[in-house]
Amino acid sequence: MLCDEGLDTFLDELESAETVAGLWSGMVTFFANRQVDGLVHVSAPVPVPVCNGSGAVRVLDSLDGAVRQACAASTGGRLSCAVLGAALVRRRPDLVDLDLTKRQAAGPWTSGLHGALQDCGFRAVLAIPLPGRGPGYGPSGLLMLSRQDVESFLALLRSDGACLILAATHAHDRLTRLAGSESDPPVAVPSLTNREGEVLTLSARGLTTRELGQHMGISVSAVNFHLANAGRKLGAANRTHAVSRAIALGLIEP
Repeated sequence: MLCDEGLDTFLDELESAETVAGLWSGMVTFFANRQVDGLVHVSAPVPVPVCNGSGAVRVLDSLDGAVRQACAASTGGRLSCAVLGAALVRRRPDLVDLDLTKRQAAGPWTSGLHGALQDCGFRAVLAIPLPGRGPGYGPSGLLMLSRQDVESFLALLRSDGACLILAATHAHDRLTRLAGSESDPPVAVPSLTNREGEVLTLSARGLTTRELGQHMGISVSAVNFHLANAGRKLGAANRTHAVSRAIALGLIEP
């Protein structure tokens, strides 16, 4: 079958969930009722340049933390994008046979992650890469785990895979949004004076401090005063940083 009647109810429950814990519990129950024996959610809360090699990822698993412990053990105590992220780098779902006697495992499946899943009795995993928090962020997605052999799990996916992936996509999107709202404090947009906005706008066009003063009819000292105030309000380390922050917050036009 393509989808069952419970999918509509599940999608409604996703939007009504108020906490990550409540949402995750509902997800585990929904997929367990559809022969998915284990679930792991992966999301990278930091941009790729920070994530590569050492950045942390957020992990939820239905295995009493076994995946978190295995990945942390293999990276010196930190959950690294290099371990779980490597399982989600493909652009399409990837069915992996965890039985090494049948399949020559590669990448993350030769790490502690593979051993942890086998120790929990899993024999197959469907890795589903899904959109993260936005452009520039690290890999994210969902791992569906099965204690059946890969052929049996493949038969399930052939009959009900469209429903499972649709549910996974919606659940991941809601979980990512809810996790962000719980962990990220609201961003306070500072208020710039007309002069502060003007010096940043002209700086974005490449004018030097002296050229700014000539264009605005003020002294170099006054230009530096307005730049310093704008940088302080924006929490910027330098002029370039202040300009980029002001553009990102919509305070000036690029």
